[in-house]
Amino acid sequence: MAKIIGFLLFVVILARLATLEYAPCADPVLYKFGSIDPRFELSLTQLRSYTEEAEMIWGSFEGNPLFRYDEAAELTINLIYDERQALTSKLSQLDSDLDTTNNSIKPKIEEYNRQSRAFEAKLAKLNAEVQYWNSQGGAPEDIYNRLNTEQAEMQQEADRLNTMAGELNQSTTSFNAQINQFNSTVQAFNQTISQKPEEGLYDPEQNRIDIYFNTDKDGLVHTLAHELGHARGADHAIDKKAIMYPYSTQSIVLSDDDKSLLATTCKRYTYAQLFLIRLPLWIDRVQLLLNGSIFNV
Repeated sequence: MAKIIGFLLFVVILARLATLEYAPCADPVLYKFGSIDPRFELSLTQLRSYTEEAEMIWGSFEGNPLFRYDEAAELTINLIYDERQALTSKLSQLDSDLDTTNNSIKPKIEEYNRQSRAFEAKLAKLNAEVQYWNSQGGAPEDIYNRLNTEQAEMQQEADRLNTMAGELNQSTTSFNAQINQFNSTVQAFNQTISQKPEEGLYDPEQNRIDIYFNTDKDGLVHTLAHELGHARGADHAIDKKAIMYPYSTQSIVLSDDDKSLLATTCKRYTYAQLFLIRLPLWIDRVQLLLNGSIFNV
């Protein structure tokens, strides 16, 4: 009798497991903020605002929020300042310096060219008048004196223009040196990026999200949304416009691929289905343990 009751109880439990559902996204992923390097020049208030925007990109699933800030959360979001961000900041400063220098040099060159054209016109007029009076056998004394005065003034003007040209040459040399420095920094940046391509990284073992770049707002919001997607369980997408595309973009709108990944991640299962899905994994783990034990013996 006891065996029959036990069997019936087992059947009832199986039937119940076949109807009870597991909802992966019923509860939000809780997060908090950890280390924020001040060299990012980003306040906690700004970071929280950007992260909330990243949350809103994903929205909710079946009325349930997918993410929520909680000071007691285990998942931490950190801004880690390394050589990538250092080079990004340096490039930004060099680019600004180049713009400033270029804006300073350009009007000076234009003014030099304008004065040079005026000088050449005056010189041509003076030479023509000198040639005329030479063809006449000489100029009257008053005109001769005026022409001498004008020639002396033209020599002073030529000396001033030569000095101006020398200064401009020094300025353009400095500008070219800035360009070379900028190009060298770009090369160093590209080499660093080739070694560490990710702008952020989700580490499930440490339960943390590390962000390495803050180039602009949309880029940071995209990276936050991407890493939060990993924390929610979403894999990479092949669509270049997707939030979950492996390489960073400035896209801040879910693509069809993102929506499909979210639907897969948040799909409801009965506990019986979940048991069958996870059974192979459990078997593999048991085999690994057994193999390890045999090896140790």
